[in-house]
Amino acid sequence: MAIDLCRNLVAAVDDAPRAALHWRVLSRFLDDNIEAFPLYRNSSAYTANHPDLYRNEQDDSCYFFG
Repeated sequence: MAIDLCRNLVAAVDDAPRAALHWRVLSRFLDDNIEAFPLYRNSSAYTANHPDLYRNEQDDSCYFFG
């Protein structure tokens, strides 16, 4: 399935809106099946696509009073 989704993405390279759609579909598939893709799970691309949420802690220089 991942290979077919990659092929669709490559085939849409000349059509930016269609390529964006295929990229979202591929990304969602990878995220939904992350246990099958450990190389992606441990990659910098995965880290960039899944940033940690900001934690408002008192010792942080950007602490917001709550």
